[in-house]
Order: sequence, then structure tokens, then C-alpha cells
Amino acid sequence: MDGYFGSVPLNEGEPTEGRSWGLYQSSLSAEAFNITVTDLRPYALTFRYARVTVAPIKVPTTVTAAVRITAPQGFLWRNIDSSGFAIHPVNHSSGRVLLEYNITSPWPGGVPSVAYGNQLLFPSAVYGDTHTYGFEADVEVPERNPMAGFNEWRIEVGWNGTTSESRPFVGVFSSPPVRSLSDAHVGYTYNAVGKENVLTFRIRLESHLFGPGGIVVEMPLGFSSVPYCTPLGVNNGPTPFPTDVHCAYMPLISPFPAISIIGSRTNGIPPGLYEWRLVTSNPDEKAELVTDDSTECGWNLCFTFYALRDVLDFTTEADYRLSTKGFPITAKMVEARVPFLSDRERLDTGRDDRPGRMNNIIFAFRLSSDTIVPGGDGSPIIFTLRGPEGFLFAEDCLGTVKVAEAEVFGGSARWPP
Repeated sequence: MDGYFGSVPLNEGEPTEGRSWGLYQSSLSAEAFNITVTDLRPYALTFRYARVTVAPIKVPTTVTAAVRITAPQGFLWRNIDSSGFAIHPVNHSSGRVLLEYNITSPWPGGVPSVAYGNQLLFPSAVYGDTHTYGFEADVEVPERNPMAGFNEWRIEVGWNGTTSESRPFVGVFSSPPVRSLSDAHVGYTYNAVGKENVLTFRIRLESHLFGPGGIVVEMPLGFSSVPYCTPLGVNNGPTPFPTDVHCAYMPLISPFPAISIIGSRTNGIPPGLYEWRLVTSNPDEKAELVTDDSTECGWNLCFTFYALRDVLDFTTEADYRLSTKGFPITAKMVEARVPFLSDRERLDTGRDDRPGRMNNIIFAFRLSSDTIVPGGDGSPIIFTLRGPEGFLFAEDCLGTVKVAEAEVFGGSARWPP
């Protein structure tokens, strides 16, 4: 915000103190700063810390400086002590790392302190340009990729320097994504009790799933589909599934009805963003959508996505699951229609059904009960009108809505005509 005292921090929790972040004289090349993580599945899935190898580290000129290494937001350094922190090659835990990166000298900074959970702070030490350094440490992988910061690892040589000369080098390593599902969404076409509904699913997959693995979607109780379903494509959607996937409705693999998209053993389902439609049947009872802190999605009706190595075994998660809110199941409206118009009425109301043209459509509906609930809290009732895929309403559509009796059908025509 213009005029705000503090600057935007590069790491959540860092004080800004009214100053911007400092710049560095030069950046380290990709060959001079590298990160390897043994397992990018979240700790919430594996219940194990991943092992991070920071190697090789090379400086182009000999410097004496303090070093700060920052993991992506959400990662937490663990067991940072003399037993869990390995300084190559003195107490390295992997001979492979020593040979692969040709570590020639122990890490000069010694065992660091931890700040904000994801930063390692090393005291000032001498780093020689003739040596290759590296170290290992444990890290707790977060449930999701960072949303409030960069998905990158940073090394800052001279991070606490106050002049450009005392801040010689910075290195950045773009992090591979955390192995968790993202971008979950569920849309619907018709939410009336017991009626056929076309659901739209969207999810981003990070792992390549080969049969018998695939994507499993748990639906709220009461939803159903045919045993051998067919995933339908979405116009202008992302890359479709491979043609050799199979779709199955599996009501018995979990406490909730589930849909499985199963990859083949040859092509599988590659990582990427997928969106598809599926014909289902709604529950036979009405259900309101209310908040619920006891569920993973925060609502009482949830759709939960899984990426499994075996769709019959929920313990084989390849990417950490993700849950998103569902939608209410309501009683069918007494009547809803788009009235038939005469040629004269179409001209008077600006009806134009040609593709890409501005159009004015008349809607008629009748409710089974009053929208003002006796004894209610006075909260407004939200009326939602959703058109078929491809139709676009004006962003500020209120000015385009006509409800006056003499205006709906154009001119002085009465309603209904």
C-alpha cells in the first residue's frame, strides 16, 4: 500500500522495520547452489521427515560472511543439532552425496540456528573459492505448496550486511511442487432432490498414476452413478484424460460413494490439471450447506479427491488428498421456463440467439413457498441463475434486469402477454 511504513517481507513473519530488503552484488549459478529432497510428500501423509541435501555450494570468490538459507514457506527445519545436521564430509550420512558432489571441505558455518521455522542462520565464517561445500538436514514437508511466498530455496551470503560490498552473493533454486493435490473444484448443473445431475470435477495431479492406480473422488452420502461411468470432456478445458482410462462407480470402497478414474498400466494418468464432467444422481433427501469445522473442507457436504497407487487401497496415496465444499440439495421449483416469444416480442425485447451476440432472455418461475420466512433473522434470500456453458452475464448485471410489468415483454405489452 502506498505510504505504508513497512515493506513487503520475502518471508512470512520477518519484521520489515520500515526498510526494503537488501540487494546482492551477484547471483550464484545453478551449478553453484543445488537442493535435493528425498520425499516431497507432506509430513501429514508420511509421518516422516524428509532429508534435504544442500550441495554443491560454491562461491566464486573467497568471502567472510554470515549465511542464511531459506526453505519455501511452510517447510520446517527439524533436528537441527549435532546429531541431525550432517556437515560433509566430516560426519556425512551418505557416501553417495560425498562422491556425487565432490565435497572437498566441511561446511564452515557449523550447526546453525533456526528462525521462523524455515530459515537456517549460520554465523560469519570464511568460505573459500577453491572448495565445494554441502550439508544435510531434516525438514518437515507442508501439506500444500506455499501460497504466501515463493516456491523456492534461497541462499544469501552476507544476508545481514548493510552495504552492497558486504552482501556478495545470493542463490535461488526453484522447488519442485509438494506432492499434494490442488485446484480442487466441483460444479453442478441441477441440485434438485433425486434428480439427474451433471457434475464438473477439477483437480491438479502431481504424480504419474499407473493402473491399478488413479483418481478417486468421494462424494457426500446419497450421490450415485452407473457402475461403468464415462468421463465427459469440458469445452476449452485443460488437457483431457488419456483415452485408455476407465471410470467406475464404487460405492463400497469407502464409507462414502466414490467415483474412480483408473489409469492404464501403459500410459497411466500423467501429472497435470484435469477437468471432466460426469452424470450422477442427487441424494433423495434435502441437505443444507453449512459450515462444519470437523470436516476437511470446512463444510458439512464435502467432495474429497485422492491420488492412489491402487484405487482399492486408500493407504497408497501418491499425492496428499484434498477436500472441497459441495452444494446444497434442494426441493424442485414448482415451475421454471424460458417462455416462447412471437416474432414481434423477440424484436421488442432484443432477443438474438446468434452466437457471440448480446442477447436478452426472459425467465419465468414459480416458487412453492414465500421467500420471507416467518420468524427468520431477515437474512436476504439469494436467487441464483446459471446458464449453460459458454453463456456470459455482464459483470455488473443488475442494470440489465427488467422486472416492471410494462418492460419485461417490451413496449407497453402487459405481463403475461
